[in-house]
Amino acid sequence: MASSTKTKAADRFAALQKRDQAVRHDIEAAARLRAEKMAKLRALRLAKEAEEAAEQKKQAEAKADAAAAKADAAIARKAPKASKAVAAKDAKPAAVKAATVKTDAPKRSRARTAAPAPH
Repeated sequence: MASSTKTKAADRFAALQKRDQAVRHDIEAAARLRAEKMAKLRALRLAKEAEEAAEQKKQAEAKADAAAAKADAAIARKAPKASKAVAAKDAKPAAVKAATVKTDAPKRSRARTAAPAPH
């Protein structure tokens, strides 16, 4: 009888171990499925965010291009007025322009340019 009791206890223990292992396997499978689902959703979210960011960048570039074109148009309208003003400033006589041109000669102090003192 003692051996049959030991055998029954061993059989029960083996059955419990088998059930525990099956439950652990089911839990791990469920966790793996959850992780796969979360990874798939994360990938979809990141793809959507990247698409939205690209669209925003495209819109910002279009807006910047429109603003640049508008600024260029404004400058083009003001350019004739500005060129007249520049032409009026550049209307100095040639003699005055020639006199204002800097020479390449080094500057000398007055003492060096004056005649040497007699000895």
